[in-house]
Amino acid sequence: MYKILWVADFTSKEHKGGAQRTNQIMIEYGKKHGYDIEMLTGGSVVQSKTDYDMVILNNITKWEKEFILELVDSQPCIRYEHDYWVSDHFPELFKKVKHNIFLSPLHYKAVCKKVGYDIENYSLVPSSVDNIRFKPKGEKEPNTVLWAGNFCKFKNSDGYIEFAKQNPNMKCYIAGWGANIDDIKGVDNIKYLGELTTAELIKEYQRCQYFFHKPIIYSEPFGRTVIESYYCGCSLLINENIGAISWGWDFGNYEQIRKNTQSQFKFWKIIKNEIQASRNLE
Repeated sequence: MYKILWVADFTSKEHKGGAQRTNQIMIEYGKKHGYDIEMLTGGSVVQSKTDYDMVILNNITKWEKEFILELVDSQPCIRYEHDYWVSDHFPELFKKVKHNIFLSPLHYKAVCKKVGYDIENYSLVPSSVDNIRFKPKGEKEPNTVLWAGNFCKFKNSDGYIEFAKQNPNMKCYIAGWGANIDDIKGVDNIKYLGELTTAELIKEYQRCQYFFHKPIIYSEPFGRTVIESYYCGCSLLINENIGAISWGWDFGNYEQIRKNTQSQFKFWKIIKNEIQASRNLE
């Protein structure tokens, strides 16, 4: 049994972001297939010389750089990139770890542009999305539009507000959190639903006719809400600045999307291969 340390800022119970939902799926799959996975969250530490077969460095904003470097120096480590924090604050890390995993071609290219060099030791693995829970149900409510996740300017909250103003016949909803929620005050056809549970969010996906996500200044690493809403039958109001779109999948082919977003096996195959490669170097 391989022993894995998974380092992340939050669990899915602490935060309902896309990274946490993806992590939960990957971790549950790994445990079912024989991996002994220990979670390290919130800036807590372990002895860096603990004997792990692999350390997966996920979102790591809660830790001092020195601790992360101690882990990298003492254990085989993989960077599982979900955002751009490392490329902005710790760009040398990509060269220090055994391997890097990015969520899409767009994600990889955006990170390379930020760090100023081509990262060579990498793989692309799309976020895994549960197509059993996320599925159509019942009739869509006409002229309804949903935003899900972080409502903030860098994800183009202004664009959603402008869309609502230009389409007063549409009933627009926001499910999530964000710094710019208060900006919707005075826009009569936008309603804030709050930060929903997964079950509640699925009901909104199933109810709403459209899903809106058009980031402009931000390259969305994957955009799992786009796939979740697609699974639930929403028509997509999106642009090309989304990692899930950069794969070049045919969104008219549901089976292709379903197959490609069941990526747990691909992820853990990479982990296993890197563990075995590290052992061969010992």
